[in-house]
Amino acid sequence: VVVVDQREFTIGDRNLALDGLERKSEHGIRPTQSIRIRDVQEVDDLARLATHGVTPPYVAFGPATLEPRKGIPTLLAAFARVAPRHPDLRLALVGGDGWGVSEVRDAIAASGVATHVVRTGYVDHDVVPALYRRSAAVAYPTLEEGFGLPALEALAAGAPLVTTTGSAPEEIVGRAALTVPPGDDDALAAALRTLIEDASRSAALRSAG
Repeated sequence: VVVVDQREFTIGDRNLALDGLERKSEHGIRPTQSIRIRDVQEVDDLARLATHGVTPPYVAFGPATLEPRKGIPTLLAAFARVAPRHPDLRLALVGGDGWGVSEVRDAIAASGVATHVVRTGYVDHDVVPALYRRSAAVAYPTLEEGFGLPALEALAAGAPLVTTTGSAPEEIVGRAALTVPPGDDDALAAALRTLIEDASRSAALRSAG
């Protein structure tokens, strides 16, 4: 077991975590396969995303299994508060179905913004860096998490991220992301607005990752 002091957890530590993690991620690939170069804007990013129905501007969730413990109903409620001010904004839910996915489907249907939600299903590992790089924000509002690989990957790609307090991702992100209480859709909506509307704060978080 490795215990890391949050105050000393730097981008070098995050890179070591990516390189040394010996398990597969929730979307079926080794973490070292997913994020390699964070600052290079691939010319085919948009084409890769378009094959999955994703076009900027969007908020990204995942890649991770779609299940209630990931906080997706909370994310949908928060997104519904943000979307009216940003009619072109989409929410990309990236990952395969998980336990209790019917609750996620019901939450999408009841959100009032179902037409703004894109479910991509599984995506190949070469799409993941583009997903993070081109996002207006990455949201990982998990309620229960063992490690939180998507949060680590998002930071490695330089994406502006919001995740939850009291979680494994909070220990990983340190000061490089916004954090909100789990299950608090009002706080999550406020954080999303900050990442989407405050260009200087978003740029600072991209650099901090």
